[in-house]
Amino acid sequence: MVILAGTFFLIGAAIIGKDSGVLARMSDATFARGLITYLFTVVTVGTSVVLIVYSLTTAAAPEDRQFDRGKDVLSLLLGVFGTIVGFYFGSEVKEKTQGQDQQLHLTSPLFKRDEAVAGGKMTITAHVRGGTPPYRFGATVDDEGDINYSDAVRADGWIQSEINLPKDSKSTAIMRLAVKDALGRIAATSQELKVAANK
Repeated sequence: MVILAGTFFLIGAAIIGKDSGVLARMSDATFARGLITYLFTVVTVGTSVVLIVYSLTTAAAPEDRQFDRGKDVLSLLLGVFGTIVGFYFGSEVKEKTQGQDQQLHLTSPLFKRDEAVAGGKMTITAHVRGGTPPYRFGATVDDEGDINYSDAVRADGWIQSEINLPKDSKSTAIMRLAVKDALGRIAATSQELKVAANK
């Protein structure tokens, strides 16, 4: 009766616009799962309390089947409640995992330091994962300016590119590598280089 009264009260409040948007938010899967889990928790715990009070305050009678029926109802509610709670928390973990997989990750570039010679070229290797392929990347040793995403990342996510090093060997160069996915999300990394003099 309490559940039915609460349902009718919620519908009536929604009709007159006093439900704080509860029914409108039921289209949100996260909110709906939380509300259903909460309601089943209240009903299951309430049924358990009623059965405990009944068993403590009523004398046992062989012909009394009311308590056994209550236990059957409680077993049914526990089964449904366990399924709902498992689905709720399983969905939460799945959504968080998918959210982490959608993030764009770029590893720090690998290179041979003995290749960092003024005016020469250096090969860098990196890997990208997550995001939405296809990816495009750009690499530069300029401290300023925008990176031009002109090169395509291989299908397996590996980046291998040659970059031109500055001719000035006295200053420290900053190598910048950045990747952009199909949705425009960007992951970038930078590393300091000491460029040796060209012999």
